[in-house]
Amino acid sequence: MAKQYKGLIDCILGVILTVFSIMAICSRSLFLIKVFDILGVVLLINGLHEGYDYFYFHHTKVHLHNALIFIAAAVILLCFPIIPLTFTTIIFSLYLTLNGVVKFISYINYRKDKVRGRNYVLIGSVILCFNGFALLSKDYINLDIVMIFIGIYGVLLGVTYIVDGIFTVLPAKRKENIKRRIRIPLPIALSALIPRSMSLLINRRFETERQQVNWDNDEVDLEVFVHVSPDGFGIMGHCDLYFEGEVLSYGNYDQHSTRLFEAVGDGVLFSVTDKKKYLQFCIKEDKKTIFGYGLKLTEMQKRSVHKKIAELKMNALQWYPVAYYQSDCSEDYASRLYKETGAHFYKFKKGKFKTYFVLGTNCVLLADQIIGSAGTDIIDLNGIIAPGTYQSYLEKEYQKQNGFVIKKEVYY
Repeated sequence: MAKQYKGLIDCILGVILTVFSIMAICSRSLFLIKVFDILGVVLLINGLHEGYDYFYFHHTKVHLHNALIFIAAAVILLCFPIIPLTFTTIIFSLYLTLNGVVKFISYINYRKDKVRGRNYVLIGSVILCFNGFALLSKDYINLDIVMIFIGIYGVLLGVTYIVDGIFTVLPAKRKENIKRRIRIPLPIALSALIPRSMSLLINRRFETERQQVNWDNDEVDLEVFVHVSPDGFGIMGHCDLYFEGEVLSYGNYDQHSTRLFEAVGDGVLFSVTDKKKYLQFCIKEDKKTIFGYGLKLTEMQKRSVHKKIAELKMNALQWYPVAYYQSDCSEDYASRLYKETGAHFYKFKKGKFKTYFVLGTNCVLLADQIIGSAGTDIIDLNGIIAPGTYQSYLEKEYQKQNGFVIKKEVYY
């Protein structure tokens, strides 16, 4: 019953989002002005209410500066609408430009590594950067165009929610015929916060109850791990997987090759055969909370995953961390992992995974390449990739009546 309720909520949210997005496409800037008007009235009422409580009832929990901020924001929205309208255009333009820059960095890496199809990435980068800069120029700036783009994105996202809601209660016979499909993810700013938000929720639960962790999950064929740390870049999460007695993870684990503030580096794949020891190391190392999503695969799907992993390893050469040569070294993450778990490390000889890029060729892309080889409808990622995007879909798949994710474990 809970899954049917979740599916109904997804459908309702999808319909609402689709309707509002169509209104945005039709009314464009007028729609956004009305939204700001409503938001301004809400902020003004809230600010006046908090100010009234502060002066009349002397509530100690009410802060005067909050009331002043609400009122000031309301005045800007209601009396100077040009400010939020211009700000919206600037934010959207910067978002387009950021995506273009990300694609350009990916293109540079692909060109260096001689990856096929890299020219399409360059074309996408040029288009995104051109439109991003054009929207910022005085001659081209047009909020109506921005609203059309946002409206189209909202419609696609709304349809995705509706489809997810329907699939939540779809009978198993129909579900078996579905293959991988393109999904519209949440904006990167929201996706990046998903692992951290779920971690806080779990931590609050653990304050009142403790659960026994099932380190050996024999019911599933493949387990996807989403890691989240309490601070730093770790709040965005990390993704790896466990298949038939082997943990596989991808990242820039060679500290001597990292550049661009550790966003780029040699792509390193490592393998650990002791799942419990690896997860305990991760939890101890960074005080992580790790979400494990268990998938059930058919024999044909398992063979496909085997084949993909074998292809990745065939394109890799073994690499050794500093601790392999100096047993007392524990300065870098790879050395500590090697000493604690006996991990085996590999660097790719060629292809897109030869160079790691945190917003492109990253841990999520490699995990999706392996899982996607099974033909499951887990996710077909696009745009800037974040572990939160993957976790969001795995959560939805877990809620479905006949989803591929049959079990969720929290390692803490």
